[in-house]
Amino acid sequence: MVLLVITLCACAASAYVAIQPEERLLARDISELMGRRFDACSAEGFELVEGTALRVSFHQEVDTNQVSFSAGCNYFSGRAALNDGRLIVSEVSGTDLGCGRDRSAQDAWLMRFFFRSKPAVVLEGRQLTLTSADAMLVCRE
Repeated sequence: MVLLVITLCACAASAYVAIQPEERLLARDISELMGRRFDACSAEGFELVEGTALRVSFHQEVDTNQVSFSAGCNYFSGRAALNDGRLIVSEVSGTDLGCGRDRSAQDAWLMRFFFRSKPAVVLEGRQLTLTSADAMLVCRE
């Protein structure tokens, strides 16, 4: 019985570690992201609703850095900053369209991911990886 518990703990720990970005790869300057748009190619810990696509863009509005995101229903935008390689999103606003249960649930998940989870940001060339404690999105420019 003890062996089984250790094995389960080891599996859970390795799954968590597998989606943690290397410290040396974390983005440090928000300016690296400004003026760029990324489309999600893959997700771990989350599955996009069939027929939808995630788009993430970074831009400036009236001297503030902004991040915008959408996955086929509502459009969200908020103030963006990087702190120790983590994306900090504040002052989020968005549309409020009735898009059906699945798409509304997806929008709620995206809001939690971008606004609450403070995902780690890794930018390697044209690939952006956003990693929270329980999900990872890999996006291409």
